[in-house]
Amino acid sequence: MTKGMVMNKTLEDDFTYHWGLATCTLEDDERVIANEQLEKILQSDLFGDAIEEDQK
Repeated sequence: MTKGMVMNKTLEDDFTYHWGLATCTLEDDERVIANEQLEKILQSDLFGDAIEEDQK
């Protein structure tokens, strides 16, 4: 991966990547629950401000 590619990552992309690493050892139902939690987090106000800043 080149440095330019890393710089273009958004907070949401970075969080999703690390969430995937943290949950990769979960099995079936646990992974489904983790993915549902991820979607809720990404849609929360936590990322609302960060997404707006990334678009500037």
